Amino acid sequence: MEKTEEIVVEPTPNYMTVPLTDKSGKNSRHIPTMLFIETIEDYVDKYGAAQVIEELNIYYNKYKYMDAQIAKQNEAIKQKIPDIEKALDIVILLENKYNKDKEETINVDFMVSHNLWAKATVPSSDKICLWLGAEVLCEYSHEEGKILLNKNLENAKKTLKQNVMFILIKKTLLG
Repeated sequence: MEKTEEIVVEPTPNYMTVPLTDKSGKNSRHIPTMLFIETIEDYVDKYGAAQVIEELNIYYNKYKYMDAQIAKQNEAIKQKIPDIEKALDIVILLENKYNKDKEETINVDFMVSHNLWAKATVPSSDKICLWLGAEVLCEYSHEEGKILLNKNLENAKKTLKQNVMFILIKKTLLG
């Protein structure tokens, strides 16, 4: 009888075996919520120092990446807020001109592209057109336009505040 060599298959390392995140915590971004570790010695004794450090570093790097992405998003939001405020001011101006004299025309300079401006004479109207993006232009009454722009402005400021606080809390728990 021939002796066969027994092949032993070692299990692949089970990454993320240290419970560092709260699975029940839900947030709008689906970013894992880190647990607060009161006694690191217990974790090190139970899971091993190398494993705990490795997994903490993995999460820390993920949060650094998320922080960079959120910072990029925040910069875009910060650039949009003045544009929304200008658009709101213009809607209010157009509404005031229309309510004052429905026959009055308005001379405006408008941006055609980044460095190209044109002059136009615009008749007073009870409607405005707002560029929503993605090649979508919608017509609204003055009141509807103000409501939409105020909502967009409020959402932008709220998102900006939430982004900053959320990632700051997560990095503080890891750092």
